[in-house]
Amino acid sequence: MLNYVDIKRLLDEDEIKIEYSFLPSPENQEAPFIFHSEQVSAKDDEEAIQFFENNLVRNRVGITLGPLLMPYGVFQVPKKIRFGKYRNVVDLRKCPSGYKLKPRQEALIFTNEYVSLSPNIGAIILSRVTNYFTGLTVQSSYIDSTWSGLLKLIVRNGSDHDSSVYIGQKIGRLFFFSSPCEDESTSKLLRASPHYGLNWSQILGDIHSPFFATDRTESRFEYILSIVKRKKKTIGISLATLIALISISPTLWSAIRSLNSMVDIKKDLSSLKKQVQRQNNNLVISGKTSILGQRGESLSTTRIDLPRWPKNHPTDGIVILDYDNQKVNNMNGSLDRVDDKVTLVLITNFSNPLSSDELFQVSWSILP
Repeated sequence: MLNYVDIKRLLDEDEIKIEYSFLPSPENQEAPFIFHSEQVSAKDDEEAIQFFENNLVRNRVGITLGPLLMPYGVFQVPKKIRFGKYRNVVDLRKCPSGYKLKPRQEALIFTNEYVSLSPNIGAIILSRVTNYFTGLTVQSSYIDSTWSGLLKLIVRNGSDHDSSVYIGQKIGRLFFFSSPCEDESTSKLLRASPHYGLNWSQILGDIHSPFFATDRTESRFEYILSIVKRKKKTIGISLATLIALISISPTLWSAIRSLNSMVDIKKDLSSLKKQVQRQNNNLVISGKTSILGQRGESLSTTRIDLPRWPKNHPTDGIVILDYDNQKVNNMNGSLDRVDDKVTLVLITNFSNPLSSDELFQVSWSILP
């Protein structure tokens, strides 16, 4: 895993690129984040550098919420907070007090950050321990080498009460690590992703629809003709019927565009199988636990059983730990195998002997 110094160096060398479309504006309380149509870089823009530095802690970079959100299970949101004509997309710029996710509700989001990685750098996204108190978590996600674009994530309110989300909110942590160079087939597969290279200017300018990355630069009629010509054997519906249905149903139109992208991606099925096999050997095992520090102790050891550990896989995985407590000086994790049982061993060093028994929360992830 790369540390603070490595991240700063690779940022200067353009091995890692982080750019922003929204930056804080403390002077404007009605619009606390200002939109930049041209993305600003954490390498050479003064305000972007300051924002990046504020979000860089030790070996991790905080990632923030972009301006749009699509809550699951909601057919349409109120018009006053809706993004344009998209009935189920919330525009957080119209929500000064944030949008409330109900208990156990999930939502699809894009980050404010636009991230680009070189062929020998990978990354992983984890939740913030601080957000556990509000119930907000993000689904852990792996970012392939050579990726370039916004990061699409699922946010979940796991609490028993409403939890507010707002533009620019810190929702996760980004960890970087060295990775074997990707081959050309993998890079080609990534570029086929519907939101590869997607930025906020394209989304907010309605060049691409939010979350579906639909290219709308050509007319619907021209696009339907191209589909019929290329896929007339697989799409058995008349052009006239398609035009009539699409004209009355924007949702169906987005679905057809998504279906077409899926058909194109199937051409790379053999490459996709190789990618899946490669990633099956790099599954992320993650969780969170409480560490009990006893009064008078300056060292604590905790053992966690890992029943999901891949069978016959070596125990030399990368252990990533995320914790927020000033009393913890450092924490190390290692893997121990006895027969077929694999255990994660956490050793916690406290800054000073504890004055009383205390629980410490830690979030952990392992790359086998």
